[in-house]
Amino acid sequence: MRDWLKKHDVLNKLLAVVLSIVLWFIIMDRINPDVTIPFHDVKVTIKGETELLTTKKYSIISNTDQTVDVTLRGKRSALMGLRKSDLEIIADVSQITEDGESQILCTVNTPDESITVVDRNRLRISVVADVIDEIQIPLRPALLGTPAEGYRLGDHNIASDETITVRGARTEVSRIAYARVSANIANRTESLEITAPIEFIDHSGKVMELRYTQSEIDSFTLSVEINAVRELPLHVTIVPGGGLTAEQVEYTILPGSITVMGPKSLLDNIEYINLGTVDLDGIGEDNTLRTEKTVDVLGLKSLSEQTTATVTVTVKNIEVHTIGVRDVRFVGELPNGLVAKMQDEAIAVRLRGNRDLLRAMKESDLEVTVNLSEISVTKPGTVVTVPAVVTVRGGLKAEVLGDYTVDLDITAP
Repeated sequence: MRDWLKKHDVLNKLLAVVLSIVLWFIIMDRINPDVTIPFHDVKVTIKGETELLTTKKYSIISNTDQTVDVTLRGKRSALMGLRKSDLEIIADVSQITEDGESQILCTVNTPDESITVVDRNRLRISVVADVIDEIQIPLRPALLGTPAEGYRLGDHNIASDETITVRGARTEVSRIAYARVSANIANRTESLEITAPIEFIDHSGKVMELRYTQSEIDSFTLSVEINAVRELPLHVTIVPGGGLTAEQVEYTILPGSITVMGPKSLLDNIEYINLGTVDLDGIGEDNTLRTEKTVDVLGLKSLSEQTTATVTVTVKNIEVHTIGVRDVRFVGELPNGLVAKMQDEAIAVRLRGNRDLLRAMKESDLEVTVNLSEISVTKPGTVVTVPAVVTVRGGLKAEVLGDYTVDLDITAP
């Protein structure tokens, strides 16, 4: 055997092979050594969100678009061709056990199992988990300052039960007391419409900065009325009647004015408020008429408690005179040719009107008419009382007061 080994030089050949292998390892170790290479801003893939929501009702409310820096160690040949996209960094959030912030240890998957992670324990990301709530919160206006002198704040377009919807982390949502939209009305004389951002106010009255909550709207268009305040006199329209004209009467209104507010552009065109008409035909023998009128503020807003006004009309320079009328005109005929004759010499007619007018009137300015055809008597020697109609001739502005009758003697023809 020994001779055979010597003959074929086997030992030398084996030694050469071993030396070749050792030499190859030495050369390769120098040519392809172990190296450490950092990779920056490698995207992290979040996994386990569905399991977290199903088992614990938690959602990840913080930013899930995160990156990390990772350092890998391995052979030069294995690492030099790697790109960030070849690496898979996984953060499994299903391990979270409570709400709030958690540090998640990431795992790294590479194409080559020989590659290792340097200081893997530092490969962590921060996430925040919480239960997601959706609630309605009140929306309120905040009007800063006061309008200019002579102006008042009117209505705004936020109803008392106005709400908005917010959705987010329960720990944050539960701290919201209400939402607020603000407008500055200091020294304003006109209404305004402003689109302002919505602020969220906590239960202590402080403005919150929401990190994990979204609102259905970020801003609101607030409309605020700024109204001018005016004191407007009250008037009435006098309708002639009863022989009187507007020039022959005077009137008072209590209250004489009313305070209203409304848009300046509207109030600038209103000098007074008219309560309607007063018909002078309603004036009695005391030469006075009193009536209640409803105050219509013409679409404005009244600042007075008074909703009605008392109008008192008084006749000026008015007197009551009596004029005797002897010339009574008969119209129609009595049956059977009977004849009617007044028992009295004249009929006394009472008139009301302007003092100067009445003093100038004569008997001929009046006409008294008796309709004989309305008398049903058929025998002579009868006395009947019948109505007499008194009219003022020539359109003179005098009122006939009362109703009149005459006594007639019925005689044979």
